[in-house]
Amino acid sequence: SLQVISDILCSQGGDAGELTVERRDFAMASLSSLTSLERMGQRAVHLSNELINSEAHNDLRNYLFTNLSQDPKQNPQRLIIHSLEILANVANCSQSPSQLVDLLSQNDYIIYHDLIHNIENAPSDPRAADLSCVILKNVCLSQAITNLMPRNFRERLFSALTKAVNVGGVCHAELQGHSQQCLDAM
Repeated sequence: SLQVISDILCSQGGDAGELTVERRDFAMASLSSLTSLERMGQRAVHLSNELINSEAHNDLRNYLFTNLSQDPKQNPQRLIIHSLEILANVANCSQSPSQLVDLLSQNDYIIYHDLIHNIENAPSDPRAADLSCVILKNVCLSQAITNLMPRNFRERLFSALTKAVNVGGVCHAELQGHSQQCLDAM
């Protein structure tokens, strides 16, 4: 099932080369459901670990990480949210958080930058901030984040999480809870 989704989202040419918005949204929604622990139980754990660990799904992982870019011209908000939902599901299912930490740390920590940016912008997009908190909470729980993340990122994250707790208290209870859990894990 991951291979079918990967074929839809990552194909380069041929009949599948034309990725319509509908096909993309269907594939992303399917992947979100497949990696949801609530919906799929232990099967989600298996698929999430396969997605994180298997070289066969490198293109699909890269596709998800690339979608975290905050350039609305490049990625519509719905695509960013779908990618965050999938990565939050994977983080919740991950049996080896260190593998997730390694993936998030690639390319000069650009993914951490995107996640922190989402949290910093919690007042304008509390859903993206909440999902980013879920991802980082699971990474923080592995305690590897404090050793690997550059100091300026840790400081930005601490400041953003403190702000997100307050924003969440006003308008988004899940954001408040997840940002507080992430702070506690740091």
